[in-house]
Amino acid sequence: MSEQVTVENENTIEFDRATRDPMAAIEALDLNDKVVELEENGYVVVDPERVASPEFVGCVRDTVLKIAQKRTGVAHSIDSNGDIGRYDSQPQQPGQFLLYYLLFEDPVFEEWIMNPTLQA
Repeated sequence: MSEQVTVENENTIEFDRATRDPMAAIEALDLNDKVVELEENGYVVVDPERVASPEFVGCVRDTVLKIAQKRTGVAHSIDSNGDIGRYDSQPQQPGQFLLYYLLFEDPVFEEWIMNPTLQA
């Protein structure tokens, strides 16, 4: 029996867990070509539009920039290197640093890690 998969919207998917078929989500999201590529190469690059809407990607990006500003005290842009400001974390170099624990900062990251394409 195949698993029932319902794509609720571009950022969520619902499975019938009782009959879990690992290929059901892949087929529902039309990712069969990516599975072949993954098996052949050991990695795969999925086109951004197949992962999430531009609006959702923009929301994630804006939230990361907001958190970076909150932690560093410096406004950030995707067009220039970051400034560590007052942020004290390792590893960091001039113009770059890591932001840890984003999942706890905003619900958008919960939605991101549950993205159906990433899950599949």
